[in-house]
Parts: sequence; C-alpha cells; structure tokens
Amino acid sequence: MNAWDLFVNRGYNCAESALGGIVGEIDACSSLASGFGGGIGGSGDICGAATGAIMGLGARANVRVHDDRSVSELKDMVIRFLIAFEKECGGLDCRDLIPLDEMFDDEVSRKEYFSGRDRKTKCAAFVESAERIAESLLEEKGW
Repeated sequence: MNAWDLFVNRGYNCAESALGGIVGEIDACSSLASGFGGGIGGSGDICGAATGAIMGLGARANVRVHDDRSVSELKDMVIRFLIAFEKECGGLDCRDLIPLDEMFDDEVSRKEYFSGRDRKTKCAAFVESAERIAESLLEEKGW
C-alpha cells in the first residue's frame, strides 16, 4: 500500500493517504488526518499531504516508546521534511500549490475543482512526494 494508490484509487484525502502510506496501513489513526485535507479543512493552509506526512513521521519515530529516539531529533526531521517538500513541490500551502485563491471567485467553483480530475492529478504528485521525502528521512535515521 502506498500513498499515491490510497489517494488516487481508494478515495482517501491527501492527508489520510500520506499518513497511511508512511505507516503502512489505513486504520483508526488515519481518521485523525481526515480534517487536514485541502490545506486544513479545505482552507488552503498547509498542504494536507505535508501534514499527513508529518503525522506519519511522528508515528514511525514513536519517541515515547523508543528510548534511543528524541523529540528534538523528530523536530529536526520535520523541519528537514518541510524544507525538502517546499523545495520540491514549490510551496507548503495548498492555496499556493494549486493555487486556490487565483483560480476561484466563488465557493461553488472551488468545491467543483476539489472533486475534479485535474486536482486529483496535481495533488497526487504532492502526496507521492510527501511519502517519498518522509520515507527517505526515516531511512536515513534507521527508523
């Protein structure tokens, strides 16, 4: 199971997909990411793929269980993730990545775009990048 498949073929949103791909399963925890799609509740703020990936980093690091891992190491990993994601994808906020504010004059056309194929294709690339960057950082740490 990977994030791209969860997003494109199985109907999960960007945040759920990134989290599910990184932790390797869709379970009850994935529902915690449901409200982050579309840039935190569809507001256009930080990309749901990025927030889902950050949740995935935290879940995989599991610093409360592993004595050899620290919160400061996880925070460093999150900062490195954000820098890499922004560089690769061209931004951190959904409104800049799509870009929402430039495309829509009203809420109806915005909602239509979110349910359409163009958005799905564009956002699938962000989901895929988020998973790959996070997995690379986790592998680098041996986590």
